[in-house]
Formats: sequence, C-alpha cells, structure tokens
Amino acid sequence: MLTKNKIQFIKNLHEKSGRHEAGLFLVEWRKGIMECIASEYEIVEWFFTPKFIIPESVNFSYEIVSEKELERISALSSNRDGLLIVNILSHFCHPDEGRICSECVEKKEQIPRASEWQKNLTLILDGINDPGNLGTIIRIADWYGVGHIIASLDTVDVYNPKTIMATMGSWTRIRVEYQDLEKYLASVISTGARYEQNGEILPGKKQSKISRLHSVSLEMTEALPKPKVYWAYLEGESIRTKKFTPSWWYLVIGSESHGIRENLEKYITDKITIPRTWLAESLNAGVATAVILERMTSE
Repeated sequence: MLTKNKIQFIKNLHEKSGRHEAGLFLVEWRKGIMECIASEYEIVEWFFTPKFIIPESVNFSYEIVSEKELERISALSSNRDGLLIVNILSHFCHPDEGRICSECVEKKEQIPRASEWQKNLTLILDGINDPGNLGTIIRIADWYGVGHIIASLDTVDVYNPKTIMATMGSWTRIRVEYQDLEKYLASVISTGARYEQNGEILPGKKQSKISRLHSVSLEMTEALPKPKVYWAYLEGESIRTKKFTPSWWYLVIGSESHGIRENLEKYITDKITIPRTWLAESLNAGVATAVILERMTSE
C-alpha cells in the first residue's frame, strides 16, 4: 500500500520543478513501460497493477498497486497498467545544463547507428510548447533515424508525462538537448557542424572519434561542407522541387502559431515549404516535420 508521503512524492514529479529537483521522471502506460524495461536506462521504482503482465525475463522487485492507487499517482487519465520512476540523468540531457550529460555520453554506443544523411541531420525545435507535439516529433525522429534534437530553452519539458507517452517509447532512443538557439546557430554557421570532445566545442573540422552529437567516428581532418539550415516557412521554396544536396543539415521547426523567432532568421540558409493543395491554414509541427523528413530522405 502506498503511503501518503510516497503518493505526494510521485505527484511532485508531475511538475517540471519537482522532476528536476529530484532528478527523476515518470514513465507510464504499457508501451512506454515495456520500452523502458527493454532499455538500459536506470529505473528507480516500479509500480504495476495486477492486470499488467510482467515479462518472464524481468527479474526485479516491484510493487503491485490497485487501479485506484494508480489513479492517485498517475499523471495520465488513461493509465491502467503501471508507472515507473526513472533516473533523469540516465536519459535525456538535462535541460537546465544546456549540454549533453556525461551519462548520455557513456551510453552513446547503445544508440543504433544511422545512415550518412541521418548522422548529418539535426532537428532544431523553436518554442514547441505542446507536450503531445514534442512527443510526436521525437517519435517521427525515431522513425526516420534522426537521433539528435536541439530544442529552445522555452520548448516544453521533454520529461513531461504527456510527452513521454506521445513518443510511444521512442524516448529511449532519441537524444534531446536544450540550448540557446541563437548562440547554437551562430556557432553552426561560423564553424560548421559542431563537435564536442570532453565537453569542449571544437572547430568545424573532421577529427577522429569526437562527434558525440551526430554519433559519427571520423578519421580524416578536412574542412567540413558548409552547413545548410532549413526553415519550414509558408513562403519558402516547395519541397517538391527543392534539391536537398548532401551537407550538414539542420531542420528548424517552429510552433504552428508563432513560427520561429526573428533573431534566428539571419541564420537560415534555405526557406522551404510544404505546398498547400486546399484550404487548411497550417499544419502542426509534428505533421510538418514528418512530411519534410519524408521528402529529404527520398533524395
């Protein structure tokens, strides 16, 4: 039986401040739970209802709770399966630090290797404030093998339970990093693609065993191709005719209502758009991301 203190502790993790203070986040619903169990991320506590079928391969201690108890601690109204408390530093990069955490670096070999274009493509999200939208974009990135996302500091918290649920388990494979986007894009444009070695940003040259951000191991030292920064923009060039030439690609997606900040426009090299055939005013960020990535991958 859950104590009052335990119930309050878990409820605190529903909020961003509580999650980052404790260094923990929640994973709920069957799909997310199964993906988390199958991953290498550290699970701190486990709570399941009697209806949840525990895989035979699982050999850990867990607590059985009633559906009524689960309802009291769950952040999701539809959860009838269980809930996990997961170490926040064993997964996404900590938003308040604005950099890749050391534990993510240690686990980078667990991320599946991508094709060349996928290694070279980074999604940049500006002001995505709907948790479902962010979760959908993470899921889409996982579908197309884009393993790295840069998000603005005011983008919704990636540990939000609704975001985690919307990813359908893809949160176990996609790296998310929160940054000041103007500083980040200024660095991209001035030095080429970014590499890190022991936390230090290196110049825009290929050097061996240093590309943590794109999961690439490069052995040659040479100038990088000029990066391309694409922005999904209503008045941009049609993606049907746009030639996506090989480069270091950055796809910037803004919110449906506000687009991207004006101070970021000077870093955009190519404005692109999804041609509208009928009367809808706009597409949400998740749909737009999927359509553009499909076109980019078909080159």
